[in-house]
Amino acid sequence: MLYQEQFILLKCFMDYGTIPGDQVIDYWIKILDPSTLRRIDRVEMHDFLELLARGNTNEEQTLISKQYAKNLLILLDLEGCIWHNEFMTTTKEKTSPRNSPRLPVIGYEHPYGKPGDMVMMDRLEECLRSGVIGVDVLN
Repeated sequence: MLYQEQFILLKCFMDYGTIPGDQVIDYWIKILDPSTLRRIDRVEMHDFLELLARGNTNEEQTLISKQYAKNLLILLDLEGCIWHNEFMTTTKEKTSPRNSPRLPVIGYEHPYGKPGDMVMMDRLEECLRSGVIGVDVLN
C-alpha cells in the first residue's frame, strides 16, 4: 500500500523527474517491496507490474501492460534476479529443450512464471545501483 508521501514523491518523479537517481532506486525498492521481505513471488510481481503499467484508466489488461510486465520479468531473469524453485518443476519443464536456469520456459501454470519462483530484491537492487538494469525501465 502506498502512503500519501510515497505517492506524492512518485508522482513528482514520474511527472517532473525531480528526484535524484539513488533516491529513485530507493523509492522503487520500497514500492516493489513495501514489507521489506527481500523476495517477492514472481507471479505476484508480474500482476503488480501489469497493474502499474495499466494505470487507473483501464479496468482490463492491455496488450502493452501485459507485455511490459512479461518483458521486465524476462529481463530480471536474464540478470539473475529470479530464484527458480526447483521443487515445483514439472516433468514437461525438465524435458523442454528451452529449459535453462536463466531463461523462462513455456508451460508454467501462470503464463509469466512458475509458482514458487521469487524475485530476489537484493539482486535487483544491486543491478539497479550498478546500472546493469536502468531504473528507467521501471518508469
